[in-house]
Amino acid sequence: MDSPVFIQLFRRLLPGMFICAVLFSNITIVQAAPVTVAGFELNGLLGSEATFNATTNDVDLETVTLSRGAGISPSALGNAFSASSFVVGGLKANAISSNEFFQVTIQPRNGMSFSLQAINFNLRRSGTGPNAYQWQYSLDGFATTGTDVGAEGSYTGTGTNGAAMTPIDLSSVTALQNIPSGSPVTFRLYAWGATGAPGTIAFGRLAGNDLEFIGESGPGNIVAFEEAGQPGDQASHGATTLNASIASATLTRGSGLNPSGLLNAFSSNGYFVAGTKTNAIQENDFIQIHIPVKDGFRMSLSEMNYVIRRSAQGPMTFQWQYSLDEFSTSGTDLGSEITYSGTDDLGVTQTAIPLSGLLPLQGARILTLRLYAWGATSSNGTFALGRESGPDFELSGTVSPNIILGFDANTLSGNESLFPATFLNTQLLSTQVSRGVGIDPTLASNSYASVNFLTGATSTNAVTNDEYYQFHVQSQTGYYITLTNLFQTNLRTFSGPTTYQWQYSLNEFATPGIILGTPQVYTGTDANGRTATTTAPADVPTLQNVTSVSLRMYAWGASATTGTFSYGRLTGNDLSLSGEVTIFRNFVTYSAGDGGVISGSSTQYIDYNSSTIAVTATPFTLNQFSHWSDGRTDNPRQDYNVTTTQTYTAYFKARQATSTGGGGSFIPPKGIGRGKRDVTVEIDKTQTIGEVDEQGINFLAKIRSTGLFTLDDAPLAEHAIQLVSVDLNVPRVVLRFNSMANTQSFALGDSRTIDLNSDGIADISATFAHVYINRIEITLKKLHQKTLLSERVSPGFRFTRELKTGSLGDDVKALQLFLNSNGFLVAASGPGSKGKETTRFGAGTREALRRYQKTHGIRATGILGPLSRAHIQANSR
Repeated sequence: MDSPVFIQLFRRLLPGMFICAVLFSNITIVQAAPVTVAGFELNGLLGSEATFNATTNDVDLETVTLSRGAGISPSALGNAFSASSFVVGGLKANAISSNEFFQVTIQPRNGMSFSLQAINFNLRRSGTGPNAYQWQYSLDGFATTGTDVGAEGSYTGTGTNGAAMTPIDLSSVTALQNIPSGSPVTFRLYAWGATGAPGTIAFGRLAGNDLEFIGESGPGNIVAFEEAGQPGDQASHGATTLNASIASATLTRGSGLNPSGLLNAFSSNGYFVAGTKTNAIQENDFIQIHIPVKDGFRMSLSEMNYVIRRSAQGPMTFQWQYSLDEFSTSGTDLGSEITYSGTDDLGVTQTAIPLSGLLPLQGARILTLRLYAWGATSSNGTFALGRESGPDFELSGTVSPNIILGFDANTLSGNESLFPATFLNTQLLSTQVSRGVGIDPTLASNSYASVNFLTGATSTNAVTNDEYYQFHVQSQTGYYITLTNLFQTNLRTFSGPTTYQWQYSLNEFATPGIILGTPQVYTGTDANGRTATTTAPADVPTLQNVTSVSLRMYAWGASATTGTFSYGRLTGNDLSLSGEVTIFRNFVTYSAGDGGVISGSSTQYIDYNSSTIAVTATPFTLNQFSHWSDGRTDNPRQDYNVTTTQTYTAYFKARQATSTGGGGSFIPPKGIGRGKRDVTVEIDKTQTIGEVDEQGINFLAKIRSTGLFTLDDAPLAEHAIQLVSVDLNVPRVVLRFNSMANTQSFALGDSRTIDLNSDGIADISATFAHVYINRIEITLKKLHQKTLLSERVSPGFRFTRELKTGSLGDDVKALQLFLNSNGFLVAASGPGSKGKETTRFGAGTREALRRYQKTHGIRATGILGPLSRAHIQANSR
């Protein structure tokens, strides 16, 4: 590790050079050499500034600012950052208790991390100023006692330009290495020993940086799995390291594999023996990591590291694939095929896979990774992630706000009447920032500036006098907007407004606006402005899934009408909005009246203004298609430019019976069951028999015939019933539902309830109603669910993914059942209400979940995330 002297000597000579460091077992990572990640060149300062932003600020760090403790006062001293009013004759304890310190906080940007090597600093003091000092750091903003770093220092010199102090070596401080995003580190320099209250001590006044932090920064792990303590045969588990802006990360197996016990690993067996890559894909022989980010964010990936452990008979070749559509289409190879025949008990760290050059993985919203493995010599052979110390899977990169609208004030003069957006999502209408009539434009380069704020005003005055900045966000037809964060760079003069607050309106402020966030105070006069505290519309339910919203920022607290308040002048957007712009989707449902079925996808979820996939109205024997409910007679049918949810019903009519040779045609009798319609499927045929609802259908089956059906409240989940065998002597039949495991034997007249999706709740009833020659009649009816509403979610059911608006599946229905049965009604009547739970996550589900979250102290997002899943699961046993 570099010594402080080495750093001091080369700190301005080495920027941009690179070295290779061997870190964490066998992983080789190329990193930048230690450089100045935050530096303060104080030349030109008055010395009495309240705060001062770093003049060197690594792009991977948030803005770094130098400030003073409340116990000391700013003191004028050119080319320095100076303070006086220290306790006369004070000791270190006095300095701490009296808040006599200089302070710097360093925090990595979202998805980044940093490590610190040293602090270099120059001090300048007057004859009666403090003569002793101590650096401390804190990981909680000094909410608890800080930790000393380096020894107590002594400086008694009074040179005009000060002197360089002995650097503080941080390289051996473990807590200051690999600090992840969301973890600020605060440093304080306490000073004491003043012999007079006017005595000063300051950073300054030598050439170059007078205070600098030396270290390294860059992408950190956004997802990691540490298998230590795991049994190996766990069905799935979440990440042990997860970036705060990622919704979840879950490790699972493909359906072709079995869990296998192996301590400190995630292990599987059951691989296709002597298989190829093609076999692995076809047989679902993979382990999978599924990573969705939260709304309003995108991930950009840098590198993937992982540890593989195999038994002697396990797969010897493997390859990663990735997918951005959850493998609804074929995955894309990631890296090359790897052959590993070793059987190291602790596994072996594989060569890192670089990701930064893969454009599709920069700005991804959902990422699914699969590790396919093949070449096992026995189905008992195992293949695992694990078992080295430290993370067994690491994904490094960044997670950043998804900016949908931005305003960059660079090149403005300041007094423009309007400030047009410089970045705009393609599905948003153009917009611009404007001023309220109560303030006036003024010149201020590279900013959008205003003056004539009411002196000494309050928030009420600002609203009454129209002292605001405003912009309007509206989506193109067919799209809706979800707002997550509002970012801004503030710039003010000394007498300008000191406080501001946002409001929003869904009717362009035709009525009073609604407060957004809390009032923010900014009293600085930074020459290039300062990044403000983020305002979070994500916390406001009414700002999710909107098509139009107006935003106003009111400012007040000016001490003179000449004081200005502006947006500018840091690099990049000076005002921006993050979130999602999502296309509307509509259901188009094709149903069949008596006498036929729909062949093809009967319920389709269609992007706004897109087209459906063609379907065919297929009549039963002795019937023919007549027309659709909207009068159309085309068959097959396809609908174009869909803009609303629609249902179309196909109608059928009897075909005229014909006779040959003078004899009449034979027409079998209708079914006698209590279903509302009959559907006949011939021997060895597979046919769609339509939707099953509470009125039911009579399935008229011949031997080995299969009927495909859906339930009316779950139109996207298809099920099957097959007549497996018949004993006409008893009579007795064997029916199979969906899978080999769900086979039932029925005597004539038997009626059973059937659980189609293994969630512990019966979905339909099946009754062996009649035999006519070789035709078996089975009546299928959907069960009325109201008798189940007092039940909680089945103990065997597990919510394994994030659910939110637009999600579809049986787990959505299970969530609705839970909410309805616990008093958080999804709907008062109709779809989603008690007894009519559906598989679609819509507005009713979102609002019911929000009420549940609020009641139980969970952040009310209306999204079923990890905390909500855990809480519901804990209350469903």
